[in-house]
Amino acid sequence: MSVDSLDQSSEAATPEGGALNKTQKLAALLVMLGPESAAVMLKRFEPREVEAIAREMTRSTLISREQQEEILQEFSEVALAASTGVSAGLDFAKNTLEKALGSFKASDVLGRVVTTRASSGAMQAIAEMDPRHIRT
Repeated sequence: MSVDSLDQSSEAATPEGGALNKTQKLAALLVMLGPESAAVMLKRFEPREVEAIAREMTRSTLISREQQEEILQEFSEVALAASTGVSAGLDFAKNTLEKALGSFKASDVLGRVVTTRASSGAMQAIAEMDPRHIRT
């Protein structure tokens, strides 16, 4: 992914205003994922790309429920098309829970859910993939 592929237009369609360009959609997705996941993903972009994404993050004040659903649907389709598989499983869950809750609470949660392992959801697939694949 090159910097040139980012939508650099000065016409800012705000999330409240309707159709979003690719950079605005990516910015909205990162907002929806939260600061921790967004930070991990932003580290993989070039500085100029980070600036464009951050610019769109600051312009947005509200992402409607409908826009959230549309963005998640679009990025889910891209994620599935770009990925052969997403690493999940017990190790991923353990590492994530330990970071979120600490070792003791993570072990407690895993002890309760390890027999009822849930499949990986669309948000997890998006959060785990290379951000440059999402932009295609």
